[in-house]
Amino acid sequence: MGVDAVVVGGGSAGCVLAARLSEDEGRSVVLLEAGEDYAALAELPPDVVNANEPTFGHDWGYVAEPDELDRAIPLPRARLIGGCYFHPVGTCAMGSVVDARGAVHAVDGLTVADASVMPTIPSANTNLPAMMVAERMSGWLRED
Repeated sequence: MGVDAVVVGGGSAGCVLAARLSEDEGRSVVLLEAGEDYAALAELPPDVVNANEPTFGHDWGYVAEPDELDRAIPLPRARLIGGCYFHPVGTCAMGSVVDARGAVHAVDGLTVADASVMPTIPSANTNLPAMMVAERMSGWLRED
């Protein structure tokens, strides 16, 4: 069985992208996520439900490089379906790494459709912009 699209990461953008692409009955879509998928709200662990603090029980354990004072801070990144509120931007910025439709330069068939394509940090939380990028790019991918 062939697969038409593989979406890596079930965060804010990945869930939107996979949902939109799978609306086409003739397209097979695989969503890869390393974390858990809690089927019901009642199944969510307390550290996920309480959004006042980072979810260290469901993250990758990343820690920032120590600064000049040898301080290193945790960088919590969600590892579960739905993702988290933190979305790095600019790591695959449009124009330098990807074109205006998210296609990676010099890599055929690879598209980036999340907050990393934004060249600058928006003045608000990046969750909604990440979802909007995925929504728009899914439309372009469906046209292709």
